[in-house]
Amino acid sequence: MQNPKGLKKGLLQQWQAASSPMEKFGFLKAFLLDRDLESIVVEAYYENENNEMFEELPLCEIRQRYSKIAGGEQFVKELVESQKGKKHPQTENPEWRIYKVFKAVQHNSPLVHLMTPNLMNCIDNPCPS
Repeated sequence: MQNPKGLKKGLLQQWQAASSPMEKFGFLKAFLLDRDLESIVVEAYYENENNEMFEELPLCEIRQRYSKIAGGEQFVKELVESQKGKKHPQTENPEWRIYKVFKAVQHNSPLVHLMTPNLMNCIDNPCPS
């Protein structure tokens, strides 16, 4: 199934999209029952290649990191209001509660890394306007 030569357009993608062993088995079963592949329906397939990555940080570190940038104080306020936060394992201090903060979008396409700047630099250095 690795060589797409001679296969209907989209079949290789359908095979690669089958993530579980049962889905792959179903695909192979359909192939064995119909070698011309007339009964296999190729559907449009879209895969979101963006994976959002988050990091968990204590509130005091979030305040330190985001208070320097425009809108940072409002961001921290909304973050605290929208999340419960986790208790820090070593202290009861509310400034050390742990919150989840968006870090970056990980793109699976190798070309995206060549075309987009590292947005995390905007935290330490002002973003270009």
